[in-house]
Amino acid sequence: MKKITSGLLLVFLIACQSVKINKENYDVSNSIVELGSIGSVKSSFTKNTFESNAFPVLENKIRLTVEIVPFSKKTAKSYFKKNKYNQNAAKLNYVDSLDVKPEMMVLKIADKLGYVTELNESYNEKIFNLLSNSSDFRVVSSVAVFPSNEELMKIKQSDAYYLVNNQDKKYTVALYNEGKKTGTLELKPERILGYQSGSFCWSSNAKGKWYVADMVNSGSSCQGKSFSKIKEDKREESLFKM
Repeated sequence: MKKITSGLLLVFLIACQSVKINKENYDVSNSIVELGSIGSVKSSFTKNTFESNAFPVLENKIRLTVEIVPFSKKTAKSYFKKNKYNQNAAKLNYVDSLDVKPEMMVLKIADKLGYVTELNESYNEKIFNLLSNSSDFRVVSSVAVFPSNEELMKIKQSDAYYLVNNQDKKYTVALYNEGKKTGTLELKPERILGYQSGSFCWSSNAKGKWYVADMVNSGSSCQGKSFSKIKEDKREESLFKM
């Protein structure tokens, strides 16, 4: 009986740290998360945190997908619980009986190849070395955000979205419509309900030099001739050839 009770408690605590949005699980973090940042996930029975370690330089804009999703009773409950003691959190007016529900936006890194290509460039050498020494690092690949009415209107009036570095080296979302830039959007941490993370896959070229080849959802396996970490024997060989 004790084992059953402990098991149910574990399931409950894990469920409190995640929320299902459009049939996909999103982690609810107690810490600040930023789309495109690299760090490590720290989970316990009572909280989930994403500790950001690095923000890669993005010389090229990275294509995103954006989907508008209405709040449900469960997602609203998660938002209220997450921001129970956060005075800076935006107020969510959710009534389950109303036909028109408040909306959130789900942003995902669509151009995964473009993102990992940036990691292999010389201007991200320090981050590349950081990743090559540990397979524990993750990238925030998707976020669910509660936007303001103005932000929601900008999103709906755009047809293309990109993750970019602005002049302050911060990440923003560039908005485009019919090929023309129409504005930018800054994702405010206090409005982020949940996130998904991705891990990196490695491969080596003909000269034995390793590079970041792909990004996959956390928990997923690397495909083809790519691996979740650099194999030490091939790494030594590649260093010798360099």
